[in-house]
Amino acid sequence: MVKVALVISAIDPLNGAGFTLDLRVIEEMGIKAVGVPTGLLPQSPEGVKEVFFFSPSWLEQAISPLLGLEISGLKASILGNFPEYLLREVLGKVKGPKILDPILWAGGKGVETGKRLRELISLFDIVTPNIPEAREILGEELHPRKLCEKLAEEFQVTVLLKGGHSPEKTDYFCHQGKTLIFPPPEIFPYEVHGTGCLLSSALLAFLLSGLGPLEAVREARTYLYRHYRGAVSLGKGKKIFLKKT
Repeated sequence: MVKVALVISAIDPLNGAGFTLDLRVIEEMGIKAVGVPTGLLPQSPEGVKEVFFFSPSWLEQAISPLLGLEISGLKASILGNFPEYLLREVLGKVKGPKILDPILWAGGKGVETGKRLRELISLFDIVTPNIPEAREILGEELHPRKLCEKLAEEFQVTVLLKGGHSPEKTDYFCHQGKTLIFPPPEIFPYEVHGTGCLLSSALLAFLLSGLGPLEAVREARTYLYRHYRGAVSLGKGKKIFLKKT
């Protein structure tokens, strides 16, 4: 049977991050991707211009037809007005891995609060914050390794801490009481829009393809860096991922 991944996130009209990128990455791996967008973030490569979130009633109507499917895995990021009771219902129908990519700011605009994320993280299996997001969630200015370990211990989840905001660009993976360190294969002289979205979506796809957590992280990072090298410029601002044929 074909595996189905459910995506809950906001639409980036650039198709450089968010809902459409998530769907694209997952389906590149041979996993059927379905989902509901939580809002629209008009933007250019220089940043987000505005944030529009859909209403809770609209979100409930939009996701209801999908809940009859057998959902193998889920990735959520910008939840917007998605109500907690509905999120709990949706997560209860997911048969496999549930990933939260906790986005607090998108292109300079605030889209979530650390307080709300603290209430939701333990509902998921894996959380993939960057360093500023982890510090905001915990309310502490800890070293990245300590951030990863404390998030994993406090919320009883697996954590892939993305290190793109540090000079070393090192990722930390905390799983089942162990911490693994992943330095980058190279450090690029430019930034790319949507790296966190692409990495977490690839991680879900590799998990649904049958890999264990550690191997899925390794493959997802390889996938990210391969796409990083092929990113293109649309003018001022960050580069954008381009689908490889």
